[in-house]
Amino acid sequence: LFVADLMRKIRLPQTIDFVQLTSPKGKAVKIIKDISVDITGRHVLIVEEIIDAGRTLSFLEQRLIASSPASVKIVALLDKPARRELPIKPDYVGKTIDDRFVVGYGMDSEELGRNYKDIYIYAQ
Repeated sequence: LFVADLMRKIRLPQTIDFVQLTSPKGKAVKIIKDISVDITGRHVLIVEEIIDAGRTLSFLEQRLIASSPASVKIVALLDKPARRELPIKPDYVGKTIDDRFVVGYGMDSEELGRNYKDIYIYAQ
């Protein structure tokens, strides 16, 4: 998965935590699993496989900023700016893609394709 591969490349001491959010279309973002690490005064890197509408990511970024970190940066493996609903801008992007649905490398369509080693365009 992207986060594991990325963390192995960053040769600095790090603490990893996971947050799980859901944002059903037309509904408010809901926290499934919240952050469990004190980030006050620390540099935070939000790692996303793909940025789409940006609603969930914007919510998370604002929530983390409220915890007074030294900085918050966003890295995305894939960025789909054509789908953006909110003006979120990642600091680091692996690749900008068109408005296509992709699977593989941790991304799925109803659990299909998550375990694929590579990333594929999903023909629905």
